[in-house]
Amino acid sequence: MKSTVCGFIFRNPLITLFSFGFIFHAVSVLYVTRADYISYTLMYGGFVMLAYVCSRAVLGSPVSRVLSRTTRYLDLPAKSWINLLGDIFIFVFPVVYFGLAGRVPAYEMLVSTDYYVSSGLRHDFHDGIPTVMSYAGEYYIKAVAPLWLLYSSINRRPVFWPLAVYLGLVALAMITKSVVVIIFLPTLVYQLFSKKWAPAAVSALIVVGTVYGNILLQDKSLSAPRTFQTNAQGERIGTAAQGERIGTTAQGETIYPTNERGASLLERVLGLSRGIYVASDAILTRLFYVHGLTVKFWMDSYTTDFPIENGCGYRWYASLAGCQFVYIPEKISLKYFPDLHARGVGGSVSSANYVNAFANFGVWGVIIAGLLTGLLLGLLTVAFPNPVIAIAVNATSIALTFENTLSILLNSGGWALFVVLAVLFLPTTPPLASKATVRPS
Repeated sequence: MKSTVCGFIFRNPLITLFSFGFIFHAVSVLYVTRADYISYTLMYGGFVMLAYVCSRAVLGSPVSRVLSRTTRYLDLPAKSWINLLGDIFIFVFPVVYFGLAGRVPAYEMLVSTDYYVSSGLRHDFHDGIPTVMSYAGEYYIKAVAPLWLLYSSINRRPVFWPLAVYLGLVALAMITKSVVVIIFLPTLVYQLFSKKWAPAAVSALIVVGTVYGNILLQDKSLSAPRTFQTNAQGERIGTAAQGERIGTTAQGETIYPTNERGASLLERVLGLSRGIYVASDAILTRLFYVHGLTVKFWMDSYTTDFPIENGCGYRWYASLAGCQFVYIPEKISLKYFPDLHARGVGGSVSSANYVNAFANFGVWGVIIAGLLTGLLLGLLTVAFPNPVIAIAVNATSIALTFENTLSILLNSGGWALFVVLAVLFLPTTPPLASKATVRPS
């Protein structure tokens, strides 16, 4: 029984990964919506499975099997030059990127004492960057940097650890928590499956440290020592974080923040501990609750308040159909969070691939989204016969199908570029991997 299950996973790693993500997502939807919209979720999952089974049956021909087993490792006379140029690009691009933007979000958050200003930095950062450079930044973060880090790890290149530390700092500078996960997850998957426990632990530490650093930078009150608030008579009436705006009491008394002494070591440790607790709670909420909540926001809106967009919620479709493009995530955000937009904090509420499809085409959109996703997973399973490489290359994007549209993930999400680069640079059989991890499909 165990060998049968393991054999299925080795032959079908991507649909197995998708299934775990789907169950996680479905449970969140069921919990938050109280089964109001679970039927659409199950419909999507069913059509993904159907398309996957059919595509695997069709693509299982002798020709496709021969093609899928050919090694793709880039072994050219100019390989050393390619490695050098790749390293230079990885290290230089962020400098140019931040230089053109004229700002580094992490630094601005560090010197800001306003939570809402700090929140807005993540959303308006790209405004000062040329469109071409903005797309280049997306491809760098979501395809080039993850591929190069994975490539360096597989080939045990000496530059790997300097590269890892540097990319961790780049992710911290970007201040968006998902960046470091996107960059490091492929390498972390490879390290874990290859039983490289020490490197995996260090990689995980970089990820965790960067994520918490981003959270604490955005809201420094989580770790900043608390100061006394006093009224005009000098009577203590409460506490506030350093830099917090102080107004008046309910009785109209002016509140004066005081910080007559520096915080003790114990106060700073307790403040940091509180910050880590609040940050952890936010991460757990994001993982276990927000999936279902965004589905509820979207489905409530497009079953009651908003008409179906008829495809105009997809930029590529809107350009072909000649209709006005509707950025639905921002539309949903304006409905549910008008106070944040009134403060000048732009935002968006993205949701799963099939939910986007429903907002654009109704039930038929859910069916088509399922069929296309299943077909894509079948194609990628054939393209990457080694399960370790298959999961490392595609895990991030498969997880993000529960948060964004397939067309965005393939284009600006870097999925298509990552696959192409992986075909060129990564071997079908990773060096020194165990036989169990390289069994072809």
